[in-house]
Amino acid sequence: MKKYSVFIVFVLAAALLAGCGSSPKSESPAPQETEAPAVQEISEPLAGGWAVPESFQITDEQRAAFEKAVEGMVGADYELLACLGTQVVAGTNYALLCSVRAVSPDAEPWFTVAYVYADLQGGAELLGFRDLTPNGEFVQDAQAPVGGWQVPAEEADGLAAFEKAMEGLTGVNYVPIRVIGEQLVSGTNYCVLTQATTVYPGAAPYCALVFVYRDLSGSVELKDIQELPIPGAPGL
Repeated sequence: MKKYSVFIVFVLAAALLAGCGSSPKSESPAPQETEAPAVQEISEPLAGGWAVPESFQITDEQRAAFEKAVEGMVGADYELLACLGTQVVAGTNYALLCSVRAVSPDAEPWFTVAYVYADLQGGAELLGFRDLTPNGEFVQDAQAPVGGWQVPAEEADGLAAFEKAMEGLTGVNYVPIRVIGEQLVSGTNYCVLTQATTVYPGAAPYCALVFVYRDLSGSVELKDIQELPIPGAPGL
């Protein structure tokens, strides 16, 4: 019995020493594993934190904020067309696409994005305008589309060309918002502002310009697609 007791004591002592010797292994550097999720959560959305809404249709809240923001303005008539982006602050900033026509004889229309801030108390403020050209440019001063582009008098031909050119295209859904320009060449180029969504669960929509060419025989061709990030309001 004494021999066994000595043996058991020896085994227990060895186990304790082994446990103490292995203690540094239990202090393996875990900080890298705990920091990784924080790094993965960092994302880069549209410039300025803008997000394209699920629907570009103008809501009652957006219309009320716009009308309050431009109340008293004279010199041009504005038609609200679509909401291109929202930005949550202490309230909400809206990027609202408008068709504009100066109050003067033979004035040509153009497209502009009105930046409107709606506060939490129901107030609204106009932050500024950026005109949108078929070149995909947001400019602060009103100007006609450059490069021979014109605002179409009607959209039917441009939309028909767009629908035909997009047949069979997969991977991304493009919903037309507005034909914002046409260019007469040997045929006609069209620029269509769209809301695009990748066909993937949870994919966020974004704005894109789709360029379509229709020749004189009626054949159409998809020429180019450009993503259109929403910039911040002018002067901010």
